[in-house]
Amino acid sequence: RDWFDAANLRELRWVSELRTQFAAPRWHRFDGVKIKRAGKTVTDIDFVAYDSHDQSVILFQLKWQQPPVQDDRLRRNNGSSLVGDSNKWISDVADWIEMAGNSGIKERLSIRTGEDLRIHLVVLGRYHAHFTESLDHDPRALWCDWGNFIRHRLLQPHEAGSDFMQSLAKSVREMTASVQPESFFIPLGDLLVLTNPRRIQPARG
Repeated sequence: RDWFDAANLRELRWVSELRTQFAAPRWHRFDGVKIKRAGKTVTDIDFVAYDSHDQSVILFQLKWQQPPVQDDRLRRNNGSSLVGDSNKWISDVADWIEMAGNSGIKERLSIRTGEDLRIHLVVLGRYHAHFTESLDHDPRALWCDWGNFIRHRLLQPHEAGSDFMQSLAKSVREMTASVQPESFFIPLGDLLVLTNPRRIQPARG
């Protein structure tokens, strides 16, 4: 029980941090939104940010992974588990979006607008989310680590929701391309610490 209490508290702190990045009254924020089908909860959305200026809705799944470890096999297993869980979340949410349509989404999220919504999905990892192609992550969502997300948000605090998502996606692509597959970033205050920046094979005699 202590572990679950601690996990809930750290997620609440994370949600609080996200709220500061999407300030009211322009942004409407929700958390812990449950998605149900036939009366049963299928999945939940950890955090929702709705930009009333451009009608964009950003749906977040927050993944507080195990801290990075040096063991390659364990790190891959942790990454594979995270990707599998997140792919299922993306599939469940995408199915709900298709079934509910714009009107159903507005009703569920208490959004009042006559315009169509622009829906974006984000898998946000606390430590790192630079996944290699072999992990087969679902491209219907943007996969990003907290350090890169918060840095980009601080640089573009007033950007419209859809524009922010587009520029963040570009930033993620550029950063992923520049980092070796086994490397990852750890946020440390306002800094991003690159761990294992280059895999070097031992020299052969």
